[in-house]
Formats: sequence, C-alpha cells, structure tokens
Amino acid sequence: MGIIMTVFFLFLVFLQMRRKNIAYKILAKKNLEIASAERLPLKKHNEQAPPLPEKAIKTQLTSQTSRYSDSQLSLEQKKALLKLVLDIMEQDKPYLDKTFTLEVLSKKVDASRSYISQVINEQLNLNFRNFINQYRIKEARQMLSDPANKNLTIESIAYSVGFGSKSVFNIAFKNYTGITPSFYLKSLGENNF
Repeated sequence: MGIIMTVFFLFLVFLQMRRKNIAYKILAKKNLEIASAERLPLKKHNEQAPPLPEKAIKTQLTSQTSRYSDSQLSLEQKKALLKLVLDIMEQDKPYLDKTFTLEVLSKKVDASRSYISQVINEQLNLNFRNFINQYRIKEARQMLSDPANKNLTIESIAYSVGFGSKSVFNIAFKNYTGITPSFYLKSLGENNF
C-alpha cells in the first residue's frame, strides 16, 4: 500500500511540474514576442492611448485629486512634462546608470522632482522605481535576445542595464515578465534565437 501511495504522490508531483513548465514556456513565448515587438519603432507619445473604462477613470481621478490637489500643473503642462521625460528616457537612456535617481532626472528635465513624480504617478500609474525598472527590464530582454550577447552572463547584463545587484534584477525581471531571467534565456535557446 505504501508503494502505491508513493507512486501516486510522485505522479501528482510530475503532473504539477509538467503544468508549471508548460505555463513557463507560454510566458517565455509571450515575452519573446514582446521583446521582438519592442524592437519596432515606438509610437509617438502624443498619440492617444486606448480609452480607459469610465469606472477606472473615476477611481483614478478620485485618488489623484486627493494626493495632488494642491498641484499647480495644468493638464497641458503635465502632458508636456511627460513627453519630455519619456523622450529623455528613450533617447539618452539615463536609466542604464545605476546611480540614476529622480533627482538626476529632475536636473536633466529642469523641473521639480515633485512635478516629475506627480506626472509619472498620474499619467502612467507607476512610481519612479517601477518606471525605471520597466525601461531596464525592456533593455535586458533585448540584450538577452541578441545573439551577439550570448557570451554575457545574466549578472553582467543586470549591471549593464542599471541594476546594482543580480538579486534585485531577478526580482524585477520576474515581476515584470512573470519568469526568471535564466528561464527566459533558456527559452531563447529552445526557440533558436
């Protein structure tokens, strides 16, 4: 009876691992598609994003109104500041420097830290750390996907995209993509990239 229970338990573990592996492969495939799409020219910042549902707009406005009710920025100023921030992030790639902070960005943009923070929070629904980590992870995915970088380690890529440690990079990568960098790299080999 003990042998039958052990075999049954091992079979269940095998099925669970197989499901998890399939789910990871699906995530990896989607991440590869995203990385390929990110290499295409980016949309202009002034193009309209898809409209949010009315309920989401009301919730967003209510939470933003209370937090930034004393703000002096008009909607046009917010849009202009966001465009300037995004242009600097995409053209200059200051996020590749691990010492990049909101203070550094405010000096580059020549605007108040609080205004930049407000615009990122309100317009993108992100805090500053998540904002720069998205750029860093996007850059890391592109580097991992590039066959010219096949001799680089994950740790060296983490440092080159602005992370201060491999563990922070791994956490951010998994939060952003749903998979670990090593699994992403492994999936590239399986797909002959």
